Amino acid sequence: MLALTSLKQKTTRGRLKREKKSKVEEAYIKLSLEDIKRFSQALQKTPDKVLNPDLSNLKPELRDKAKKQIDKVKDVFSLNNLYAGSKLLETIGRAYNFEKKNLMFSRHGNWLVGYVVLKGYYTEAKIN
Repeated sequence: MLALTSLKQKTTRGRLKREKKSKVEEAYIKLSLEDIKRFSQALQKTPDKVLNPDLSNLKPELRDKAKKQIDKVKDVFSLNNLYAGSKLLETIGRAYNFEKKNLMFSRHGNWLVGYVVLKGYYTEAKIN
């Protein structure tokens, strides 16, 4: 999932879009089954573009962060690992009916803290 969140970016013709809050800085990333499917298809059709996105539209400090995240993914996972993982996520997503849900993923891998924080947020939101 770290790979998917690091490499998943909204693009326009292969270039990263400018956004008010950069995805590079967000601690929690929302993923849909459609995001996972698009990622899997892109890995199959244009792997070089996925693994080497155009970061020129990002501010220099964000570009460096994004580059480090992408390099970390490329150091840990092969293209086959990424594709197999995305297909596995896609299969799990269909089995558990993710079409109607969004997954919240902690970019920094601390899923337990993320779960507790989000659970507290939703509980507090229901009370107020």
